[in-house]
Amino acid sequence: MRALGDAFVDVATGKRHVAGRRAVLPAPLGRCPLLAREGAAFLVAGDIPLERPHDAPARTLIAFPGPGSGQGGGRHVEDDGETMAWRDGAYLELALDLAWTPEEVRVGWRRIGGTLPPPPATAITIEVPTLAGRRLVVTGPA
Repeated sequence: MRALGDAFVDVATGKRHVAGRRAVLPAPLGRCPLLAREGAAFLVAGDIPLERPHDAPARTLIAFPGPGSGQGGGRHVEDDGETMAWRDGAYLELALDLAWTPEEVRVGWRRIGGTLPPPPATAITIEVPTLAGRRLVVTGPA
């Protein structure tokens, strides 16, 4: 794996792995090893219904700030999961913003494309495995 940042974070444990070094990760049944680049942020479905999983009502924004100060983020795109309506603009594209200092972590999101409505702020849970005692400030949606 070619490093894009200074380190990677094990999504399940929050453990930091320095880029360019070999890492051996546990892979128990039911959980694949997954590393996120430090500075990354992504949005995943919360409770996923068995029928019509694309209609999951909640999302979790997971952010991975590094030590010290910095900024990063990610992009999130979703559509109805069933049709080609995205070709006519029926999709949602969000920019996920992440900035951090030794004292606080700021996360937010803003629409940058599509016509589908974003999930309400009350339907988004924030997780920061590497918060490490810093204050969390939620700035989205913008």
